[in-house]
Amino acid sequence: MKLLIQYLILGLALLLLQNDALASSSFSSYNMSEEEQQPTPHNNYADTRYNLRHLMSEKKKAKLLQQTNKKVLMKQLMKQQNNNNDGQGEKQTKKEKKKNNNNNNEQTGEEEEEDESSASEEQVVQKTTQPTPSPTKPLKTNTLSQCFTTSTYRTLENDIQSISNSISRSKDRAHFFGGILRLAAHDFMDFDRRADTSAKFGSDGCLEMNHSSNVGLDTIWCTNCQLQQLYEEKYEQLIGVADYWIASANAVIRITSGGALDLMNSYRWGRTDNKRCSGSGDRLPTSSGCSEIERVFIRNLGLSWSDSVALMGAHTLGSGSRDR
Repeated sequence: MKLLIQYLILGLALLLLQNDALASSSFSSYNMSEEEQQPTPHNNYADTRYNLRHLMSEKKKAKLLQQTNKKVLMKQLMKQQNNNNDGQGEKQTKKEKKKNNNNNNEQTGEEEEEDESSASEEQVVQKTTQPTPSPTKPLKTNTLSQCFTTSTYRTLENDIQSISNSISRSKDRAHFFGGILRLAAHDFMDFDRRADTSAKFGSDGCLEMNHSSNVGLDTIWCTNCQLQQLYEEKYEQLIGVADYWIASANAVIRITSGGALDLMNSYRWGRTDNKRCSGSGDRLPTSSGCSEIERVFIRNLGLSWSDSVALMGAHTLGSGSRDR
């Protein structure tokens, strides 16, 4: 393009030298207004000048078009770049959302597993702490059936034997043995089969220690008593207080009989402990005669007279006292 312009300029200079007069006349007529301009003969100078101006105008137009196209192209490139960035951003956002959703799902799954695990643990605890209300049947679904085994039963017997061996005075040892047997007996002797269900009492690990019929038992079952300390340290998580008292009484019978009376096979666990048993002491027999034996053993407990005689024979174990 530059070379072409140079040739045109050179041709223009030659024309100016050859046609100086004619060029002046033509230039003047070319600058007149359309109303004043007169028709003039055709000349090469005018064509050349017109072509040069036209060429310069086309060059400007081409340059302007080139600049315009460049701007448009730049805008398109920027727009495309922005679209690409937006697309990548959307992809990244989708990936992040998907990742977050996966994390949330995993977290939710873990929480559900923890909830299921917590629910399972709660269920086990409930099974452990809610034994069957019947004291004559073993619990089939209770965790205690897996914990309180015959081995544990024998271990409890050995622990009772060890405590008795640590007592040097025979009178105190007799009080220890007799007190355990009396503790279990007084716990079930407040049972009344004719009472309402909520007030039948029976073997529930609850006694009115301040009642006159239970005098002396607070030296067998108390915070500093060896029998209660053994339960809290070793057996509290396995069985309730009522079951513990009965098992301990069975151990006493076997130990004091020299092994002749072993009640393990007839032992049942699953009794429900109570914290309150107001009025239970009044149901125990007083020392007024056979009428009390009939009231408590025959009417309330539903035993026979033979059973009542055998039960009274348990008083031969231990020691007697005016205060007890």
